[in-house]
Amino acid sequence: MAVKTIREDGCRKFRDRIYARMDENNILRRIPIFAAGFMQLLSGEFVDAFDIFNIHPGDLTKYHTVDGKRKRIVIGDAWVPSARAIRSGHDTLYSSMHLMVEEMDNGPVTMRGYALPIKELLSKIDISDKAVVKEVASAAQETLKHIGDHVISGATFADLFDGNWAKYEPTGALAYRFNGEWYLAPDGITIEDHVANNPKSIFARDKGFIDEKVQEFYKKVDEISRAA
Repeated sequence: MAVKTIREDGCRKFRDRIYARMDENNILRRIPIFAAGFMQLLSGEFVDAFDIFNIHPGDLTKYHTVDGKRKRIVIGDAWVPSARAIRSGHDTLYSSMHLMVEEMDNGPVTMRGYALPIKELLSKIDISDKAVVKEVASAAQETLKHIGDHVISGATFADLFDGNWAKYEPTGALAYRFNGEWYLAPDGITIEDHVANNPKSIFARDKGFIDEKVQEFYKKVDEISRAA
């Protein structure tokens, strides 16, 4: 049996089990679902059955053009997105929250987290050393959990429950309500936008917290560099 067929059959059974539990507990089937650390590809039928929001350890607003089509640059699992961003010469790393579609890392973005600046990396590590880049990218992924994943997951759902996200029906693009007015958000919003729209948001992080996490990251980079 082909891998795709096995996946589709497994996802169909998984969907039906979820539906059964929802029905038993009088839960609406179309509620938003949060996926984090789910390392298996899901079928198109499954992701179309729910509104699934996923945390991605990279900036999904970065594109390049291939054969006339825009393709996202910072895709992949775990440390891979950070490694790709480092090798591509990006100045900053981010986590992204996005709506899942069948194609991996291709759904519309809702929110991007606080920035992890990496300009200093070029003077600290040899980016041609794959083992070093993997270690540094893994450390970056851990930092992004604190200044990205942990804040934009909650902030996205807070905005969903407050009715601040909707689909613009003519195109299916996401729209965000900011200060009572609707705006198209083709590349989502930032955590700073969310905080500006929700000044009392519990998902805001102050500069001191962010600076501390950035310093911890560079301390780890120095350790990796010395050991190389």
